[in-house]
Amino acid sequence: MEMKTWLINMIDKIDKILSKMPKPLSKIETELIYNSNNIVYERSDLYLDFILTLDDLIETTYLGHDMMGDKDRINHYNWCYNKTCSLVNTENIQFEDNDVVYVYLLDNYLESFYDDNNSVVIHMKKLWEYIFNYNVKKSTMEINTYIDLYKSFETSFQENM
Repeated sequence: MEMKTWLINMIDKIDKILSKMPKPLSKIETELIYNSNNIVYERSDLYLDFILTLDDLIETTYLGHDMMGDKDRINHYNWCYNKTCSLVNTENIQFEDNDVVYVYLLDNYLESFYDDNNSVVIHMKKLWEYIFNYNVKKSTMEINTYIDLYKSFETSFQENM
């Protein structure tokens, strides 16, 4: 009897934990959210290309924690960001003036890639591809992250139109 009570309590605890986990939205809900936020797929694709180009430059040109101090890491990020801007900018979209995107991505890379206190370097490419992927189910939090980043990028587009 005692074992049965223990098992029931464990199942209840697991159910409570699972109920608090974010559940993916349906495809229809996701599309409605994208449409209501005026998400344009082609621009979203361009913004992902920008991030992946930046990510590739950061990873392939970084000399490592033991070779670079904090100031060198910021300079490295700045060089990669500016190089990415020059590669991806178009007549209608200028990324280098977008301080919100610059700071957002800098914060992410400082925390996940450049932080020498991390024993494991987090490679961001898969995360960015997932966030910008239209065809995977996402939680509300993941969609909000995508929309916030998309809207930050949109200022690069709209300010130059």
